Amino acid sequence: MSGPRRPLREGVLALFGANTLSFAVVAVSYLLYSRLLSPDVFGLYAIASTIGTLGVTVLDGGMKNTVIKAPRDLTAVEEGTLAFVMTAGAVVLLALLAAAGGPVVRWFPAAGRDYRFLALFGGLYLVSWPFMALQTAHLERALHYRRVAWIESGGLVLERGLPVVFLLATRQGIYSFAWGLAAGRLFRVVSLNVGHPQPIRVPSVADLRSVLPLAAEGAWLQVSTAFCMVRDNLHVLLVGPLFGKAWVGYYAWGLQLCVMASQVFVQMSARVSLPLLAASGREERWRTCLYQVRLLGAAIGPLLAMLLVVVPPADARFFAGRWSAAVVLLPFLFVRMLSSLAATPLGPLLLVERGARPYAYANIAWTLFETGAAAAVLPMAGPAGLAWVQAAGGWVGLWIYAAMAGRVAEAGTLGRLAALLSTVLLRPGLAVALAALGAFFAYSRSPFAGAIGPIGVMGAAAGVLLAAYLVEKDLVSAVWRLGRPAGARPC
Repeated sequence: MSGPRRPLREGVLALFGANTLSFAVVAVSYLLYSRLLSPDVFGLYAIASTIGTLGVTVLDGGMKNTVIKAPRDLTAVEEGTLAFVMTAGAVVLLALLAAAGGPVVRWFPAAGRDYRFLALFGGLYLVSWPFMALQTAHLERALHYRRVAWIESGGLVLERGLPVVFLLATRQGIYSFAWGLAAGRLFRVVSLNVGHPQPIRVPSVADLRSVLPLAAEGAWLQVSTAFCMVRDNLHVLLVGPLFGKAWVGYYAWGLQLCVMASQVFVQMSARVSLPLLAASGREERWRTCLYQVRLLGAAIGPLLAMLLVVVPPADARFFAGRWSAAVVLLPFLFVRMLSSLAATPLGPLLLVERGARPYAYANIAWTLFETGAAAAVLPMAGPAGLAWVQAAGGWVGLWIYAAMAGRVAEAGTLGRLAALLSTVLLRPGLAVALAALGAFFAYSRSPFAGAIGPIGVMGAAAGVLLAAYLVEKDLVSAVWRLGRPAGARPC
């Protein structure tokens, strides 16, 4: 293996190792949060994360992905100018957060304590982002995934792991998440800037004009990201105001479980797809996209099915049924995840093939559909209605992406959609897992239900998962190639 593929392969290995480590920490933290936190506190944490991510979306302006896919490297002047604009934007947004505190406390006294936490949590996102975005983009553009992987993994371990320590050892309560976030973000900023600190340049008018083409491209990417954020946080934006923080917590708990099930593979694919597709010829982009979808379906589809087996008895046994309302949502959220497996590589393909504006149009259409459907369904169906809408909306979004992808493949929209659906759904491993899911469901309704206990159910599900992976030849082959020494054979 030589040329550009070798650093890519080494980067994928690093991403896999780092994501596996962070997955383990997030999984343990998730279990402890589920025991230590009530649904409404979990919901407040979810709202804070949404505010921070939305703030970063505004602040970033699409620059990170624009830099990654740009045809040339930024000059020092352009980089310093963009860093200054981001820093100035962070100061403005922080001032707005601080200024809004007084009216919120005055008009909604009961929300004052919550707002102080939300402002602190969101502020930590804003303060750190200008010193992370461009540095991360440069590393990804150069395929230096090893460094990116371990920096982000270390930050995530601190952000998700430290709050458990504070919750158990102190009386910080919900502020434990803020201290964990502060430690994780500080680690990321220092690690990204050591040896090559982020330059910040007070720009002239000419400097600002020089970055306008980047800003125009980034603006469409920002629009895309903003609409994706709205779509992914409808439980905060719609369910929360209608049904309260507890239901935000139920959705956040279920969605976090989905993230844990997919983190190792989906985040790796999402990170690699954009620069890999941008560097590929047009003829091989569609093949590369389908190959990534095939691996994601093989790795995650069976895992989702087995989580439907183990989560209900685990909630009853270990969490006293605290998350039973979230358990009811899981089948719908997992159906949504299956469509996301295809959308994860297809989105970057659309961005590279057609550009930022069509990509933004696709995300706007998808978000408007789901938002309108959810607004119509929620008053009639109750808080679970959003899960129904999202289960169906994911496949609508996949159709929109396929329709907007242009002439990337010889087949038309229906041909591309059929190829994606068959690649995700017609997998031997998924068939094994779904057959086992049916058997477990029959067992749970039989007179023998509960005979082997939740630990026995988990062990049986693990055996089914191993069998499902072993029948996936593409997955076994990919793991074998990654694990083989780099110089063993040329690829």
